[in-house]
Amino acid sequence: MIEIDAPYARLVALSDEVEPADIVLTSAVCTIGRSSLCDIVVQRATVSRLHARIEREGPRFVLHDAGSANGTYVNGQLIHAPHLLGNRDALGFGAPNELLRFIDPDPTVVPTARLRYDERARVFISRRSRSTSRPTSSACSAISTSTVANSARVKRAPRRSGVASTIPASTPMPSTALLATCARCYARSTLPLI
Repeated sequence: MIEIDAPYARLVALSDEVEPADIVLTSAVCTIGRSSLCDIVVQRATVSRLHARIEREGPRFVLHDAGSANGTYVNGQLIHAPHLLGNRDALGFGAPNELLRFIDPDPTVVPTARLRYDERARVFISRRSRSTSRPTSSACSAISTSTVANSARVKRAPRRSGVASTIPASTPMPSTALLATCARCYARSTLPLI
C-alpha cells in the first residue's frame, strides 16, 4: 500500500511568548492557554489557563473561546461565537495582538460575487446580496466620468407606462470599459460590499 503524505494545517507563533513556535494540527482538538497542560502555551497574564480550543470539523478548523476572561480575537476582531478559520487568519488571546497565524495548506478560493450596473442609481449591485459598491481605483474613477456626446438627448428603454425617459448628453454614463474595469478592481479588492 502506498502512503500519501497529505499536508496538514498548522499554527505558527508570532510572539516569543508562545510555545511551541510551530504546531501541526493533526489531532481532533488543540487547546490554547496559559496552563502547561495545553497543546499551545501562551505565557501572558491576560491569557486564561484554558483560553481557547481549535476543533477539526471534517476538512475545516473551528476556533472556540473556552469562556476566557479577556476574549479571543481573529484578525483583530473579538469573536462571540465559534469561528471557522481561514488561511492566514491571525489569532489573539486576551487582546487583539496577533500571537498565532493559522496556515491552511489547501485553502478554498471563494469567488467574488458577480456585479451588475444599475444605470438609474449609477452603482454596482452584487447579485448575491443586492449591495452596492463604488469603483475602487483611479482608473475606474477616470472611466466613470466619460460622457455621452452622440446627441443632445439619449433615449432609454421605454418604461411600462410607455413613456421613454431622457437624459442630457452631458450626463456621465458608464461604458463597457467601465463595467469591465470596475469588476476587475472589485475582484482584486479586499473591501466588502457597502
